[in-house]
Amino acid sequence: MEKADLENKFKAYLEAQFRQIAPTKSAMEYRKSLLIRLSDRAQELRIKGMNDDELIYNTAIAELGDLQAQLRDYENKTVRAEVTRKMTALGVSVGLAYIVLLVAAYLIVGFVTKLWHPTWLIITGGLLLGLIGIIVFAIVKLAKKDKLLFVRGLAAFAEVLLSTTVFLFLQLVGGINGSWMTFLVMVALIATVDTVLAFLSDSKLKWLELPVAIEIVCVMLYVILGLCIRTFWHPGWLLCLGGFVFAMVQIIAVLARRASQKKKEEVESNTAVDESYWTKWD
Repeated sequence: MEKADLENKFKAYLEAQFRQIAPTKSAMEYRKSLLIRLSDRAQELRIKGMNDDELIYNTAIAELGDLQAQLRDYENKTVRAEVTRKMTALGVSVGLAYIVLLVAAYLIVGFVTKLWHPTWLIITGGLLLGLIGIIVFAIVKLAKKDKLLFVRGLAAFAEVLLSTTVFLFLQLVGGINGSWMTFLVMVALIATVDTVLAFLSDSKLKWLELPVAIEIVCVMLYVILGLCIRTFWHPGWLLCLGGFVFAMVQIIAVLARRASQKKKEEVESNTAVDESYWTKWD
């Protein structure tokens, strides 16, 4: 078999295999690279003294491995890359359109009302809410990949942004006194949500995080009520004490339960060893 005939045979094989995947430009480049690989390998085998072209062909093809599986994997990766590229382009386009919309709304409201302050919150608040939306999207994606530590961190960051947005609107638009207490609510919210996520992710420290979160919520609630209702400071401090007592009772209950489980496991282990001892004769 001539060298050209062997190359044509390689081409025929590759053409038949590549008909199984989409006829893209990248697939064509991949097919050409495989032909070069096969031709180079055939040349190496000839140099090593192999003269049977049929054997050369079979050896080179065999060294490619499971080409069908490789092509399916290649097509899947290509499709995923294309989808990612399109989604990124769509995301950028939507983001730019969103920013243009915010700026347009700010200018329209500003020119109509002649109130440039605090109408700038249309842009600032809109950007903060947009960023929160992006973070929520990232949280969903990361949760599917079980990257729960990042999920908890991003959730806390989103809560900070949300609290900041609420504070700005309450303070600058509503003119509400004590709107800064939004940040006290934020602390309690972060502790609560993080504890919920700890239980959803079955964190090893979830039962230690729960009493801490309970006490934080009690303290923040005590401060907020005390600031709003002056007579609440006393005996309102009992709320913090009650949260602390509840937390301690819960910790003791968890520790007792774990000690009981450990003791049970030790008894079962010793029983297994004793049975093994009495039934062993050699």
